[in-house]
Amino acid sequence: MELQPKRIGERIRFLRVRRNLTQKELAGEQMTRNMLSLIENGSALPSLNSLVYLAEILDVPVDYFFSATDEDEGRYLKLSAIHSLRQAYAAERYEDCITQIQALPVSAADDEISLIGANAYLYTALQSAAAYELKTAQQHLKTSQDFLQKTVYAGEDLKKALVFYRELFTLLPSSLEFPERLTDLRFASSYIPAEMLVYLSGLRGITRGMMTGKEFPKESYASKHIQALQAVSANRTDTAVRLLRELAQDGELPYYMRFRVYSDLEEAAGLTREYRVAYMAARKKLDLLENAKK
Repeated sequence: MELQPKRIGERIRFLRVRRNLTQKELAGEQMTRNMLSLIENGSALPSLNSLVYLAEILDVPVDYFFSATDEDEGRYLKLSAIHSLRQAYAAERYEDCITQIQALPVSAADDEISLIGANAYLYTALQSAAAYELKTAQQHLKTSQDFLQKTVYAGEDLKKALVFYRELFTLLPSSLEFPERLTDLRFASSYIPAEMLVYLSGLRGITRGMMTGKEFPKESYASKHIQALQAVSANRTDTAVRLLRELAQDGELPYYMRFRVYSDLEEAAGLTREYRVAYMAARKKLDLLENAKK
């Protein structure tokens, strides 16, 4: 097999840059920086000892430098990256997972890495949604879908979650009620909490007099919101305003409840002529709509 200095040099440079090492740092005591520069440019071949040294520092097998195809190169790079990637995923460091995957060539994205990518982008989509940055959330969902199509390991729960959240994030910025298909408990999984589905169903049911609030854990956000809506229906508007204000002032209020809670508070406070409260609720709605564009 004929050695290709340029290909070897490109692979050394790729890994050095990926690991944020300068030429001087990588060269160490093994060689001069100038020699490493010549090697990376394909103007010189490293000795076997130097290759072994570089492979150890760059955390790849020596054979990686001699891989003949992009597929071989990807396989070696995957071997060097997968342990760190698995650790980041297990620790729920999804942004770190994405950074590591982005640093790999396309040829390294096998079934396992693609599955991790699909999950990592879904979870970062949920993190963006929690900040009501719905445009960013949708972009992450799209990338998650792209990775999903590259792996045979994806289960039905992940596929359903992408369908569910794409529609939810599209409706969230201004919807006060959600279609029945988004309240189907068959969507419930590790990706979609059952409490969310029951809550979305409750919003539909309360307008039809079918929801009592007993379906929710006591003192939960959903239970308090349903109680507030029931209070409005029973003309106990003061009670409704109190409950809705408590929800609106809670920084942990789930993202999928915020717009509806602010809307209900604006309306209820208007009925009790608490115009300052109604105005603040209206402002919060506008802030959400602005955030949704991010």
